[in-house]
Amino acid sequence: DIGTLKGKVPTGVTAGVMRLMKYGSRAQLEALEKLAGKYEEAKVFYLAPLEGQRRVLGEEHKSTLDTMNNMGTLLGMMENYEGSLGYFQQALGVQEKVMGKTHPETLGTIMNMAITYKNGLKDFVKAERMYRQALDGREKSPGKNHDHTKRCARNLAILYFQGAPSKEKLRELIKVYPHLLQDPQLGELIMNFM
Repeated sequence: DIGTLKGKVPTGVTAGVMRLMKYGSRAQLEALEKLAGKYEEAKVFYLAPLEGQRRVLGEEHKSTLDTMNNMGTLLGMMENYEGSLGYFQQALGVQEKVMGKTHPETLGTIMNMAITYKNGLKDFVKAERMYRQALDGREKSPGKNHDHTKRCARNLAILYFQGAPSKEKLRELIKVYPHLLQDPQLGELIMNFM
């Protein structure tokens, strides 16, 4: 709330800047859509609010963490995978401390890291570890039948037949998540792989 920031706002910071820092992630995502493909411009668009958010709101504020994740996603789109992981790791460190290891936003950051390891860095061992961590957390909360948990299981299944082929691990995953065989895009691929 902007009202709680009285006395913390540097001189010259306008109400508009405060709104951007508070609601940065939504505004940034809308602007990113307009900047589609213009990654350098989008990068500048994220960096300025991020520094303001860190200074005014602090590292632990949701808007700051959202912007760190958005910056990680953007750098991944720019194929700067190490930079992407750096922002995800910064956000994850704070999220685990403040929100806990099974909070949905923490698990979302872990998923972002897994995707970066798999698709960008082709480090399938680390990708599997991150997917497993996210899946374990999602099974605890919100549970095995939630869409986010199923999506995480789906991503892990893709890793098991694409990136780091393992029929044994895929069979074990399907025992817990048999819905994977009914997936319109994935089911047939799994059956052919097995």
